[in-house]
Amino acid sequence: DGVKGLRVVNITDPKSPKETGGLAPRNPQGVKKPQGDEGVQPGAVDVYVVGNYAFVACGIGGMQIVDVTDPTKPNAGKDDRHGFDVPQGGIANGVYVVGNHVYIAAGNAGLQVLEVQDFFPTTVVGTATISSIGTNGSTGIIQLGVVVDTPGCAMDVWINPAVTEQYVYVADEKGGLQIIDINTNNTPGVNVSNTAMTDAAIAATTSFEDAQNVFIKRQGTQTIAYVSDGANGFQMVNVTDPTTPVRIPGASYNTKDYTSAIWVQDGYIYAADRMAGMAIFDDYNPPNLQAQNLVSVIFYSTPHIFDLDEDGFCDMLSGDEHGYVWFFHNQGALSHPSFNDGFRIRGPGSSSSYLFDVNQYSTPQVVDWNGDGVKD
Repeated sequence: DGVKGLRVVNITDPKSPKETGGLAPRNPQGVKKPQGDEGVQPGAVDVYVVGNYAFVACGIGGMQIVDVTDPTKPNAGKDDRHGFDVPQGGIANGVYVVGNHVYIAAGNAGLQVLEVQDFFPTTVVGTATISSIGTNGSTGIIQLGVVVDTPGCAMDVWINPAVTEQYVYVADEKGGLQIIDINTNNTPGVNVSNTAMTDAAIAATTSFEDAQNVFIKRQGTQTIAYVSDGANGFQMVNVTDPTTPVRIPGASYNTKDYTSAIWVQDGYIYAADRMAGMAIFDDYNPPNLQAQNLVSVIFYSTPHIFDLDEDGFCDMLSGDEHGYVWFFHNQGALSHPSFNDGFRIRGPGSSSSYLFDVNQYSTPQVVDWNGDGVKD
């Protein structure tokens, strides 16, 4: 939760979530802020939980390990600085954990890989036992020398669990989706050795304008990457062969403002939208027919379904925030509608000054107003 750090919420009753505890973001002494970001503070931006430990990406605060055995008192009795600093100029944007390997999307520092040898090592100083915090992080956490300098700004990282750690998927902002091969011995199903990791390299790239987040899911025999692309919504990419990713035709969704994160579970796609909260979509098998149905009236749509041309297929009217009325013709079928790009309805004349306009927030309905058998 940004500068408020990690927040633990009890969702036993999803209709009544309750916060149980929290912890401020890691802010080690001497942390160096990225050049030009003097006002930036450490803040929790991503979390990955394994057992009783939460791995938190804290931006310029690096990666923080939190003991959540007691969810009401995270890190009870332990040093809150425990974790690791990203290299100078980088920031911890995303984190993913496989075994004792921690993968960090580190902004301008690309992909960083750590090995956790001891979650909370301690050392004895005099008669006191304290957590051991090193110069660049904590004793028990080592950097494996795996640094893949992605072309953009590494924002998020995900790993395909079906092939263990062979391929790492990085949402790299303007660098798009970067697929990194870190298993040089190319043995699927075998955990990657620390030595093999040092030869990691980019295997393939799919371009996006503003890749913010990535989610990987198996669908039958295929593997699909869901990539949130900022103002462009989110898109689906077939990565069954990670070396040859293919965009799925028509599988491009728009949310209201800016899609910052994506999650897929139980047949639904959950998209975090910066201004509109969360949008939920049905997750069809690709190619996704739902994506072909998306139409846009910019803001505050008020759809009304009716069959204008009486061909048995439902057409659509919609208002918008400016007071215009849009018409969308269904060129598909009843069960799988496919609307055209639509147009704003005009009054007398043909110039834009005759656009039908009720000033603001139009909400159209179709009725036979005067009973003459013609829809108004």
